[in-house]
Amino acid sequence: MALIKPHPFKLNPSALLKKLRLFHSQLDDDFGNSTFGKLLKQGRTRSSIWDEIEGKYLSRYSLFLRVDCDHLSTGIWGIAFPGSRITNPNYAYKCFDLPPTLIERFNRWTEHFDQFSLEPQGLDLKWYHSEGEALAKELALNVAPSIYVEYDPFVPSRPEGEK
Repeated sequence: MALIKPHPFKLNPSALLKKLRLFHSQLDDDFGNSTFGKLLKQGRTRSSIWDEIEGKYLSRYSLFLRVDCDHLSTGIWGIAFPGSRITNPNYAYKCFDLPPTLIERFNRWTEHFDQFSLEPQGLDLKWYHSEGEALAKELALNVAPSIYVEYDPFVPSRPEGEK
């Protein structure tokens, strides 16, 4: 009898439970200016926010990604759910069959960050953020619609309804 491995982009019950626990632990922390942090400050309950996250994100997407730089990374990170501050793993470009031009842009962006990561005074922050946002949008258009991509927390890089 052959073992069938679950598809890496499918959410299994065990993984969902881990995501729920992680989400609830982070929900108690300050979300700053995120959409859900503002809702908490406006008096929304944790369960109503969770209902919104389940409906808008967890039931709709099978994988969550954030475009973000860290020293010697590809810039494509797995996240447990939208807005999560914990990123893991750092995905290789080949995981998503990306076009070479997009990979070149990611490399230019991450190399620029790496060049200034230890001494940030030369980092062009305006270009860095606008390029990161543009890369996230381009990545979202080059992966399956079931994959959520964000640059800013809780801001999907693929516009609603766009495939």
